[in-house]
Amino acid sequence: MEGKQVSKSQFKAKALEFFRRVEASGESVVVTDHGTPALEVRTYQSIDRNPLDVLRGSVTRYDDPTAPVDVKWEAHKKAKITIERELNGGRIIIAAISAWEIAMLVERDKLVLSMDVGSWLAAVAEIEAVCFMPVDIEIAVKSVELPGEFHKDSADRMIVATARKLAAPLVTKDEKIRAYAHVKTIW
Repeated sequence: MEGKQVSKSQFKAKALEFFRRVEASGESVVVTDHGTPALEVRTYQSIDRNPLDVLRGSVTRYDDPTAPVDVKWEAHKKAKITIERELNGGRIIIAAISAWEIAMLVERDKLVLSMDVGSWLAAVAEIEAVCFMPVDIEIAVKSVELPGEFHKDSADRMIVATARKLAAPLVTKDEKIRAYAHVKTIW
């Protein structure tokens, strides 16, 4: 790779400063590659909101501003269709422990959101069809009494126990959860 080298921490600092300037100005910025528009960066508040927008990252592809950041999303049409159907008159129940998992991913730089994680989760919670399901006593106990073999990740166990309590399918790309025979998954 040619060009100037920058450490990950230097890049992160510069990128965060760039995003802060975009946010302060309220204007979008088009990033080009040799004069050809490559992507558009804009504040979350400037997006004409489809409820799924809050589930996307902070970088919008220039050629398709409605495309999710996860380029594999289109390969999972069943999950996308299910979520969109539930957003239009149904209900999406999210295990509250998932909020913790999302916050951890952000903290570890494994996930970049369009705003700070607390605001992002609050925006998700404001979507009319979305309901966060807290871990109650039944879910806590059932998470350690799951039938069959399941791995030891506590958060995944609580997510599965929540889906089982509600007799609801679980939308997940997690292969370990999808392989578990005692919960229905969509992906």
